[in-house]
Amino acid sequence: MLAVVGIAAFALWPRPDLVPYTTPPLDSKGTRIQLLIPRGWLPDASTNAPKLPEIRLIEIRELDWLPDWARRIMRARDRDERAFLDIQLDRQLRTDGPYEAIGLRDGKGINARRRQPCPGGGTVLIWYVQVHEQGFDKETREIFDSVKVL
Repeated sequence: MLAVVGIAAFALWPRPDLVPYTTPPLDSKGTRIQLLIPRGWLPDASTNAPKLPEIRLIEIRELDWLPDWARRIMRARDRDERAFLDIQLDRQLRTDGPYEAIGLRDGKGINARRRQPCPGGGTVLIWYVQVHEQGFDKETREIFDSVKVL
């Protein structure tokens, strides 16, 4: 009986929407970025950043493992309708202070961008895109306020 109560408590215990994440080193100095990200998001192995050190985190869905034809039958969202969070370190770009633009709407959904100075020179760039607008401003604020350069 105690085991059943323990399992039920674990399954029903509220989990935070955002969890801490630290990037791997983004430059030869070992610079890493720490911030909050949506729970369950993982680095996208297919990201090909042309010049800047970049990490793209993507939303992982329960049905992503299914083949495309099965996903169409189940009417799952296309993989292209994916939310993402890009983290970039640009040592050449100089920024005096933080700059933010939140609530921009385009073909990808609603998005927000932030630039902030990086200790040792350069700029940290964060680009957050979501397909839903509910809670976006609050979640974005929590993500942006959590950014630390290590």
